[in-house]
Amino acid sequence: MRLDTIAKIEEFITNALLSSSLIPLGVNVIRLAATQDEEGIARMARSIVVRYTGSSASIEKKVPLVITRTMTFELSHASQSYLSESGHDYAVQMCSAAHQILSNQVPVNTGAQIVTPLHLTSESFDGLTDSSHYIYTQSWQLEVQELSGLLALDPCVARGNCTYLFPDSTLGDTLPGDTIQGNEIWVPVLPPVPGMEYESEYCGVEVKGTDLVYIHDKDQLFLADYAKYSLVPTGTYDKSGTFLIVNIYDEENRLFGTYFASNCDQRKLVQFGGNQSSINQSRNWIGGVWTSGPEGLGNMDNSAGPEPLQPILQSRNGFAYVDAIRATVFADPTDPQGATGQAKYGRLLTTLPGSKLITTDPINGSETEFMLVSGTPLGKAWMRTSDLRILEKLGPEVVCREDGEVAEPPGDECG
Repeated sequence: MRLDTIAKIEEFITNALLSSSLIPLGVNVIRLAATQDEEGIARMARSIVVRYTGSSASIEKKVPLVITRTMTFELSHASQSYLSESGHDYAVQMCSAAHQILSNQVPVNTGAQIVTPLHLTSESFDGLTDSSHYIYTQSWQLEVQELSGLLALDPCVARGNCTYLFPDSTLGDTLPGDTIQGNEIWVPVLPPVPGMEYESEYCGVEVKGTDLVYIHDKDQLFLADYAKYSLVPTGTYDKSGTFLIVNIYDEENRLFGTYFASNCDQRKLVQFGGNQSSINQSRNWIGGVWTSGPEGLGNMDNSAGPEPLQPILQSRNGFAYVDAIRATVFADPTDPQGATGQAKYGRLLTTLPGSKLITTDPINGSETEFMLVSGTPLGKAWMRTSDLRILEKLGPEVVCREDGEVAEPPGDECG
């Protein structure tokens, strides 16, 4: 707000009443902060006095500080009875006219952000004066929102303890059996009895010795000796779109099995900061969470420091080429109505290690293993693993320097 905001709002109300044809020319509309008797207005036959009477404030947001201020303005309508003219009738007509003129109006050029326009909150009869003036008072309000121009740190910084910003109920660790898809954490779902469908509420596993068992049926084993296996999400879902299909690989990166996972507890990941520029390798960390030990509370110079987190790196893409005369490309092999395409023999594709899917082939109806590849006519899509030839190494062959013959196998040094 500016220093003249209140005066500008009073002027807006006054000018709105003066310029309206609903207010007769014989009515004096003025801005005054004092009472009528002190200013001598009682001598006027008919008048409307506009004055600011006060405001109340409430805090909407602490950091940055945002305050909503409710400002109250008072209109005093006075009309004197004269001969056959009733001062009462004239005064109530002025009240009605003011209500029609000012309701839902937003004062302009006031230097304030008005969030609620002018509205009438009360109207009352104040009495009859000795000079036969009927006095009626209207109370008008509007709301202004103020944003503090000072950039201040959270008050917890001065106290040296900001733990309340990260309550325990919102923080947790990734647990055995958890897999990450996007920024969501997915957990295994208890398989149903034959003939029934999966239920997302029966999700979750827990550690029992070296094994993982289902929380809702601890006698049923999910994965024995779980530390020897890795869980890799395929990025595809079941027909209902509710459950994520996840592959299980052993220590030799061989496919061990698949299962359905659910994000039933709505857990997600939040990354603070991000990978810094590789120009300065010493700064290439993920983190940005600042900690303060109990011995240095309140002293930001020696108690705060960055908490680095190890970056999570993803393996580079592999390569494969089409090893069939014409291979079918599937946008989604779990959808029989999904889009398909064709890839000719010899076409070079990029593969994402670990992204395999075993499901019913939409064409021949048999259980088939699919691999996620890119560079197909459909872009990133799925192809049968049997239609692909994985390239273990992609690069120029090594030639011996002495006789010019190619080393066998490629990559071996010349003897």
